[in-house]
Amino acid sequence: MKRMHVILAVLAVVLAWSGLDAQPTYHIVRIPGLGGLDTRPRAINDQGIVVGSATLAGERETRGFFFDGSTTTPLSGLTPAAASVANGLNENGDIVGQSIDLVSLTTAPVLWRGDELIDLTADLRSDGGTALDINDAGVVVGMAAVGTPFAKGFIWDVESGGQIIGTLEGRNGGANRSINNAGVVVGDSFYFGDPGQAHRVIPCEEGYETRAIGAPPPASGVAWSINNDGLIVGMAAPRFAPSTAVIFTPDAEEPLINLGTLRDAISSAAFGVNDAGDIVGSSGDHPEWVSGHAFAVFDRTMYDLNDLIDDADDEWAVLIEATDINNRREIVGWGETRDGQTSAFLLLPVSNPPSPFTRGDANADGFTDISDAIFILSFLFLGTEEVPCEQAANTNDEGVVEISDAVFLLNYLFLGGKAPNEPFQSCGVDPMPDGLTCKSFAECP
Repeated sequence: MKRMHVILAVLAVVLAWSGLDAQPTYHIVRIPGLGGLDTRPRAINDQGIVVGSATLAGERETRGFFFDGSTTTPLSGLTPAAASVANGLNENGDIVGQSIDLVSLTTAPVLWRGDELIDLTADLRSDGGTALDINDAGVVVGMAAVGTPFAKGFIWDVESGGQIIGTLEGRNGGANRSINNAGVVVGDSFYFGDPGQAHRVIPCEEGYETRAIGAPPPASGVAWSINNDGLIVGMAAPRFAPSTAVIFTPDAEEPLINLGTLRDAISSAAFGVNDAGDIVGSSGDHPEWVSGHAFAVFDRTMYDLNDLIDDADDEWAVLIEATDINNRREIVGWGETRDGQTSAFLLLPVSNPPSPFTRGDANADGFTDISDAIFILSFLFLGTEEVPCEQAANTNDEGVVEISDAVFLLNYLFLGGKAPNEPFQSCGVDPMPDGLTCKSFAECP
C-alpha cells in the first residue's frame, strides 16, 4: 500500500506538469558571444539572466559570461590571465563556476557576488574543482579534489564554510550538480572511468545524509537538476544500454520514470527542470553522447524544440542541447548556426507572433526625433495622445513607459547619450519581451 501511495504521488506530479496549455511556441534570440566561435549557456534564472561560457576572439580560451537581455559581459578569473567558466546562478544574481590558471593549469571553484570574486578553495581545503549551482540562500554545490586526484561533491556556505560531502560509500569520486531552495542536493557518485550512481543529499539533524537514487548497479545514473518541489531529473541506463532522460522517484521498486527519446534517436538526457515540472535536455543517435536535438517535455510529451520556433529563421542549422528552463518557460541552450559557429540561444515563449516596431519612434511616424519625446510627455501628463506601441515608446527598455523614456531619448538626440536598444533605426521584434504591448505600428508591416 505504501508503494502504491508513492507511485500515485509521483504520478500526481507528472500529471500536474505544465498546468498551462500544452507546448508553447517560441521566439528565438541568438545570445551574443565574446568574439569567438563557441558560446554555450548553462543556466537561466526567473529574471531572464543567463550565464555560461564562451571563447574569446581568435582563441580557444574561455570566459564565463552573464547575459542581461541585451549585453554579454565576461566574468574574470582569479588572475588577469585566468580563464573562467560560469555554471549556475540564483535569483539574487550570484554566479558560480570555475577559475582556470593557464600557467599552473590549476582550477578553483569560485563565486561571483556583485563586484566580489570569492575563491572557495581555502574553505574547502581543496586542490582544485568547480562550483556547479547555488540556491537563493547562497549555498553552493560542486565538486572539488582534496588530497587526491579524484574530485568529490562539496557543499559550501559563507557561515559554515565548505565540506566535502555527497559521494556514496565505495565510490572514489562524485559531483553535487544541483541544489534547490530547501537545501536538497542531487548529483552522482562514480568510479573514474566507470558508470556512476545518482545520489541525493538531504539536510538532517546530523548535517547531511547521502542516499543513492535510481536503479542499482550495474545500471548507471546522473541526477542533473532538482526543482523546488523536489522533482529530480537526469539520465539513466541499464548496463551496456544507451542513457535516456528520466525522472528519479523515491520508490525503491519503481525508481525511474523513463521520458524516452525523440523520434529516430536512441539516447537522451534531461538537464533542467522548472517548478512546474517542464523539463529540457537533448536527444541524439549516439549511444554514449546524447547531444543531437534540443527537447522540452510539456504535459508529459517530449517535443523537438527545433519544431516549436514560430519565426522562420535561416540563421540556425540545428538547436542541439537545451540546458535550462526557468519558471517563465524561457529556455537556454546551444546549437549550430549556418555560419559554422556553436552559438547560444534563448527561447522566449509567445502566444502570438511578436510585433515588429522601431524603438524610440513613439508616434510611429517613421522618424526618431524630438517629436517622439514630446509625444511621450503628452501621453503621460496631458492625456492628449494614445501610444500605439508601448514597446516603441519604452526608449530605455526598462519595461515601463514613464518620464525617464523622454529624458533618455532627449539625451540621445542632443547630448550624445546611449542609443536605444534594438530594434532601433529599423523594424524588428523585442529580443527580450517585457509585457509591454504593441497594438499597431504602421511603419513596420
